[in-house]
Amino acid sequence: MQKLYRLSTIFVGLLLFLAPIKVLAHAGHGNEFHSDTAQQSADAIQVDAETAKRLGIKVVPVAKQQLAIGIKTTGQIEALPNQKVEVTAPVDGSVVELLVKPGDRILKNQPVAVITSGELAQLRVESAEKRATAQGDIQQAQADLQLAQENLQRQREIAIAEIEQAQTELKVAQEQYDKDRDLVKVGALPRRQMLESQAHLAEAKAQLAKANSRKEVIEAENQVKRAKSALEVAKSRLNLSSAAYQTRLQQLGSIANQKGLVTVLAPISGTVA
Repeated sequence: MQKLYRLSTIFVGLLLFLAPIKVLAHAGHGNEFHSDTAQQSADAIQVDAETAKRLGIKVVPVAKQQLAIGIKTTGQIEALPNQKVEVTAPVDGSVVELLVKPGDRILKNQPVAVITSGELAQLRVESAEKRATAQGDIQQAQADLQLAQENLQRQREIAIAEIEQAQTELKVAQEQYDKDRDLVKVGALPRRQMLESQAHLAEAKAQLAKANSRKEVIEAENQVKRAKSALEVAKSRLNLSSAAYQTRLQQLGSIANQKGLVTVLAPISGTVA
């Protein structure tokens, strides 16, 4: 196209150069050299209308146009460096399918090829194994938490019952001791029996203090906390089970399925070369 345009320019230049030239009269005319020719240059010529028509001479306004002829030659079409992208596989593997062919027009992010990657397949398998293990840990942690919560509830019920019983025994022991003490003061009861009542009172107080300490309840509460913590850890492991696989996919900027097949996308719109 560019060469044709240059030829057109040359042709226009020739027209510009030839248009003012006048052709000499041919032999047989005797009156061509009249007084007007004296003012013309020595090499100027004139052609009458009939001769110009016979020779095919035409005088037209100069204008840019494409020539009706073509030039066959060899060449190479190349894209501008900033508009050319080499599409490569983001990971080592084997090509499974090519989705485009040279000359195809494609859009940005259009799939162009599918490859299989052993690396991604291995990461996928490891991710699945970690996920299965984490799910098992979650189930175990949930079961342990349920048992711990049930044990806590039971220990609380036992503690309440023990406190109520200790309070009742303390009340009875206190009343017995007060009664025996009054009888000893009036000499109606041996002092030894009052001392036994006093010992029972001390034992009842100790039992109530033990019940109020809730030692078993506190231990059960700690078991619940440990079970909850184990459950959170298991859930965290589940979330991290596919972290390596997903991170690798983000690094590659690709789409992969369970079989490790990776779809290569076109980075720009254009024509496949």
